[in-house]
Amino acid sequence: MVVHRWRSGLLLLCLLAGCNRDEPIAVYETTHLNRREERLIAAIFKQGESGIAIKMSGPNAVVQRHAQELRDFVESVAELQGVYPKTWIQEGATEFRMANFFIDDPDGPISCNIAQIPTKPGFLEMNIDRWASKLTLPPVQTPADLNAVAKRTELHGRDVHFVELVGYGEGKNPTKPSPSFPLKDTIPEGWQPKFNALKLSPQIVPSRMFSVTPETEVFISKLEGDGGGLTKNVVRWGGQIALSGQALLAAEKNVRTLKADLGAAQVVDLFNPLRKTGMNRLVGVLLPHQGSTWFLVLKGPADEVQEHLAEFETYVKTLKRG
Repeated sequence: MVVHRWRSGLLLLCLLAGCNRDEPIAVYETTHLNRREERLIAAIFKQGESGIAIKMSGPNAVVQRHAQELRDFVESVAELQGVYPKTWIQEGATEFRMANFFIDDPDGPISCNIAQIPTKPGFLEMNIDRWASKLTLPPVQTPADLNAVAKRTELHGRDVHFVELVGYGEGKNPTKPSPSFPLKDTIPEGWQPKFNALKLSPQIVPSRMFSVTPETEVFISKLEGDGGGLTKNVVRWGGQIALSGQALLAAEKNVRTLKADLGAAQVVDLFNPLRKTGMNRLVGVLLPHQGSTWFLVLKGPADEVQEHLAEFETYVKTLKRG
């Protein structure tokens, strides 16, 4: 049982009702059966016609310990990067959440999730009230109440409200999920897992994404069957670096085979020499396995792709069944 004590202000009591200096200060107690002190930290901002809410919640001390990780993640999402700590386990999206993360901690696990929310008038207060009710806190009633729990800041051109609430929750711990990625892999040092922040919508997103450098990324996804086959995917990948025509035909003719633990993979290397800077090279891999095809893509500036090509191919070759 958690006991929450409220002490009335002595001066206020004297002014309102008069008091005897010899009388003791009144103490009132409210109890929260089967509840624990919890902290909720969230960020809310607009994205197009919708809003995005990124929320972390759990035992007070544990959330405090991981609060900076959340703030760093929010800033990365606002920058359309979406890099998150390797210690976070990403779960699959659900009907109401674009992404879910499980964060293990010696003092108990906590969760972080990303949801798309409507941006009708008062949406900030409505979401704060919804979260507050779960922590047995009163709703926001005045601008002063709102300013006490929500701080506005600007991140990469976006107005972001950081919300922080402390109250008494139900004490439910998230369950550690089964790995959402069905293959066993060894992530190269320096690769940072990331959320698909470019879309910020509940569409089909890659099974896995990594930031290799600020400008170079790895995308991994799976489709049933042949996923459209080699030619269609070469055209699709070429479009990502503004490459078409004869250059694509030449690239398709130069497809090479990579022997991987899961089977033989096809490797396509695309380069657009007309792009002098930025993303101008893409290495795509088609890896058939058990009736499906895995697609792995390394893309970025040509020199950076070349620098990380060997570790990318090693990653592909060493993927194993889960």
